[in-house]
Amino acid sequence: MTQYDSAPIKPDVAHLDIPVKQPLYAEALDPNLIAFSIEADRWPDWAGYEVGEPNAYARQLFDNLQKRTGHPPAVRVGGDPI
Repeated sequence: MTQYDSAPIKPDVAHLDIPVKQPLYAEALDPNLIAFSIEADRWPDWAGYEVGEPNAYARQLFDNLQKRTGHPPAVRVGGDPI
């Protein structure tokens, strides 16, 4: 074996416990840190394709962020990124 050879790598196993409910020690996220910039041509994907039928995934995401921060996230659609 030369100095450049290496022993086989054995993957380590990590265990992660995720609580079902928010722990009492959890703090609210800063609402100023969360914002979305959505390209105009992708807006229907986020908003939904039919009036009155919003994208359920995006709606749940925004609702969850509002619950954690106390404020809805800022959303900017299209425009100049500069």
